Amino acid sequence: MSLAAPSLLRRLTLSTVLGLGSVTAASVTAVQAQPQVFVNELLASNSTVVAAPDFGDFADWIELYNAEPDAVDLSGYTLTDDLEEPDRWQIPDGTIIPAGGFLLIWADDEDTGLHTDFKLSAGGEQVGLYAPDGTAVDTLTYGEQTTDISLGRSPDGGQSFQLFETPTPGA
Repeated sequence: MSLAAPSLLRRLTLSTVLGLGSVTAASVTAVQAQPQVFVNELLASNSTVVAAPDFGDFADWIELYNAEPDAVDLSGYTLTDDLEEPDRWQIPDGTIIPAGGFLLIWADDEDTGLHTDFKLSAGGEQVGLYAPDGTAVDTLTYGEQTTDISLGRSPDGGQSFQLFETPTPGA
């Protein structure tokens, strides 16, 4: 599996000595663009859709989608249900989301592996994905949710959200 850094924007700054035309100092500043990883779908009231394999319960879940052409390492990224607290839960080191792939994270207050230390509110709230430097990668605010009907982007990674009577976790 190839792990590539997200696209880099480069700015080259050169200082020259006037009259001599020689370069006396050069610095390259790489500004990393955030990867195209989206909070793609969520289910805030799961009673029959899919059980968490680790615990067997029907827990809330958040699906992330990687629109990049390469895998993205999510080590150090965080998820939250409160945009005022962006570092609420850290995605475990070594978590890789494949190119064009999905990652299902359980929002069940278990705080182990891919299980967050918070649950989603069926009454509505916020979900945010943040880079290790604290920059928002993707955030959304959602309203009241109906049991076993998910809210997701259509198409995957798109701008529009819709309700899915048949949720599509991991797909």
